[in-house]
Amino acid sequence: MLKTIPETFQKQVAHHIEKTEKGYLLNLSVPGYSKDRIRIRFEEDRLEVSAEKDENAVVFAKPGFKKRFVIPAHVDTDEIDAKYIDGILQIEIPFRQNYRREVSIK
Repeated sequence: MLKTIPETFQKQVAHHIEKTEKGYLLNLSVPGYSKDRIRIRFEEDRLEVSAEKDENAVVFAKPGFKKRFVIPAHVDTDEIDAKYIDGILQIEIPFRQNYRREVSIK
């Protein structure tokens, strides 16, 4: 299962993780951030989603955030995909092709 790594020092970002037949669907609520400021990075077994603080915004300034997730070994990290629509960042994390299979008894 996809797990969140607790972040006590950063701005809290609401998220929802759903397991589907094809993989995991991770939704993060990040309204007010432009997709140019959001960074998604994968390293070893961690997926990190972050945004830098906008130093130029005066009135509607948003603080930065960082959210980390542990990625299980049965996902295809080369096929992780992301969309940003109406303040929701949606990250699709598919299972590897051979994740589920029948084993025949000999």
